[in-house]
Amino acid sequence: MSRERTERGEIVLIYVKNYPGVAKKTLATKINDDHPGKFKSPEHIRSLIRYYTGQLGKDNRIVARKYSENFYSGEGYNKIYDSIPDGEYNDYERHVVDINKHPEVGIICDIHMPYHDKRALMETIEYFLKHNIKTVMILGDLTDMKEISYWNRDRRITTFQEEKEMTKVFLKTLQNEFHVIFKEGNHEERLDVYLKSKAPEIADLPELQWEALLRLDNDMPNLEYIGDRRVIQYGKLNAVHGHEFGRSIFSPVNPARGFFLRAKDNVIGGHYHQSSEHIEGNLSFHSLGAFSLGCLCDLHPEWRPLNKWGLGFATAEITNESGAFNVDNRKIIR
Repeated sequence: MSRERTERGEIVLIYVKNYPGVAKKTLATKINDDHPGKFKSPEHIRSLIRYYTGQLGKDNRIVARKYSENFYSGEGYNKIYDSIPDGEYNDYERHVVDINKHPEVGIICDIHMPYHDKRALMETIEYFLKHNIKTVMILGDLTDMKEISYWNRDRRITTFQEEKEMTKVFLKTLQNEFHVIFKEGNHEERLDVYLKSKAPEIADLPELQWEALLRLDNDMPNLEYIGDRRVIQYGKLNAVHGHEFGRSIFSPVNPARGFFLRAKDNVIGGHYHQSSEHIEGNLSFHSLGAFSLGCLCDLHPEWRPLNKWGLGFATAEITNESGAFNVDNRKIIR
């Protein structure tokens, strides 16, 4: 085609053509390994793959068609295109859960290892096992990462290595019993923040990412890891950690109402360690629900012994092919 592409774009298109059907994540890793230093990160490569294959929405499909059909070849167009520098953009997409494979899920969040409540965590897992739930969704903050936190107020410091190992052992054991969908929370993001602050030159190395440090791809075939603050779409229910909306989402009522005011859609999340829900109908006579989950961590940490926190978890069940759902937002009360 006559339209000029960037050098990185040319590389990606060659691999897409030569490796049809290969998973985007696998292909991005191969491109990154074959062209060290050429791209920002494997995730950046995956974004380019999706861009050039038209998987970023309706408008992008039109753009991608230009690359495959000589859609336009005017000289003036090419000059304008060449004058525009490459832009940085994020490939932000929802992670869609197959509701046919996972018609019911258990949902937990805010465990904060090593500051977890082991009894509450085991009561939750026991509930999932007894009710034959096959999939567990972890909505972030499984690990506390206190040692690399900006705050770091706790005297009982567990090393980063110790936290990593206990997290890995827990996930490996959990995925032996369940299919696990693990979404990053703001505490998992502490590693990225720390690296970009202390060692920005190596912050994007694939082997230093939390997913790689836990070796999830090699050791845990029944686990999916969701990063980039992506929303999980489970039928008509959107799952988040809660920090994705930014700060100060609280309403005077409860965190669930805060979620609702930001999402304007069905949503479930954690982050605030409180069980609450908010249901509203719209002018189309559809009910929309927002749910916030309790935590499974120490309710009285040294840095905030008095708070509004509570222990809890949830289950969600798809009720028909359209993706309608029921949420059972459960509390653990001592």
